[in-house]
Amino acid sequence: MGISIIANDDPEIDCSMGYIRFGNIREDIAKAYNKELGDIYSDSFKFLHDKQKFEETNRRFTELFNKSDERTQTLMKFLSEPDTDGTAPAEACKIILELKNKVFASNSEYKNYQKMYLEPFFKVIEKGCGNGIKWF
Repeated sequence: MGISIIANDDPEIDCSMGYIRFGNIREDIAKAYNKELGDIYSDSFKFLHDKQKFEETNRRFTELFNKSDERTQTLMKFLSEPDTDGTAPAEACKIILELKNKVFASNSEYKNYQKMYLEPFFKVIEKGCGNGIKWF
């Protein structure tokens, strides 16, 4: 099981991966954006089986969202989309594309990860800057 991510402008530009790998990439993006968002996003995975801590993480995410500017909110909406049938507008793709170098740098020792997952993902993101992306 996994997901396929496509650019709305060109469905031929796509990439496929497992749900966990997609979560890893979104975590890398959150960390590249800023430490607070990265920590909250990481915690959302750590505390899936601890209801109290999971609810605290959701509260922190909501508080950060409410006090953030529109740009940060756009990225946070991408991060909180479901793993199935999700979308991201062109504005989110543009923000993500700006983080590409940081994401690659944070994974510089993982060449296979870069080649197999990050490169195809960012190819879709690049194309998605025109009209967004979707995954299913």
